[in-house]
Amino acid sequence: MTDDNSPRIPKLSDDNWASWSMTMEAQLIRKKLWGMVEITIPKKKSDGTEKTKEEMRTETDMAMAACDSSKMAECRAELILNVEPTQLAHMSSQDPSEIWFELESVHRAHGFATALAYRRKFLSAKKGLKQSMRAWIGHIRHLAFE
Repeated sequence: MTDDNSPRIPKLSDDNWASWSMTMEAQLIRKKLWGMVEITIPKKKSDGTEKTKEEMRTETDMAMAACDSSKMAECRAELILNVEPTQLAHMSSQDPSEIWFELESVHRAHGFATALAYRRKFLSAKKGLKQSMRAWIGHIRHLAFE
């Protein structure tokens, strides 16, 4: 059963991390669950001075400890319900932020060879004869986004 207020997003597969992560983040923000994935701590104190690494670590640990277990479970369920069954192996943790980090490390391309492959794909792209200009621009923007 789907929530009528939730947009239908494609499930995460091996090749759609960039679009899935952006859409999933928006969905979690809308459901007020993004704080379970990404805990943000201000880098400056109220007096404007920078916090030390130890202060940052302490505040992060306190924020993580304050996370509501039911909210974490709800966030984890959202993530699990929006992936293909092949991705479930990356979701063994009970902590949604660890799940997100694991999925990101598996799917986000990084390294010199990957950058080179994306650059080659971008530079060798050609507009098809029957492809509209609007579709071509969309394709190029998608390549740049990846």
